[in-house]
Amino acid sequence: MAHGTIPAHDHSALPAAAPVRERRAGHRTSRFWKWRGRDKEKPEAWADRIARAEEELDVLEAWLSEHEFLAAGRYTVADIANYAYTHVAHEVLDMSARPAIAAWIARVESQPGFVNDLSPFP
Repeated sequence: MAHGTIPAHDHSALPAAAPVRERRAGHRTSRFWKWRGRDKEKPEAWADRIARAEEELDVLEAWLSEHEFLAAGRYTVADIANYAYTHVAHEVLDMSARPAIAAWIARVESQPGFVNDLSPFP
């Protein structure tokens, strides 16, 4: 294998993804929607957004229940990118039934040089 090549993974163990819908972020934008009051302004759209977030997090939980990180069997930019929104999902969703995600968040936060520079919403 050439230097820098990421080995192929067998994804057959990955649970079937949630039904494909129009691609709008679920857990990545629900925190912003709640902060801006859009959850009350557009309750139907909010319910759909939360349902999508739950589906996304269910897939993530299933993957992380069998893998320590998201790609290549080690900490990568995939973990950095997904951490950004996932570590604050508890502000909008009940994350108590997602122990694999909680453990992954702790692993990401334990990486050398880790910095959480997210500013809280006012």
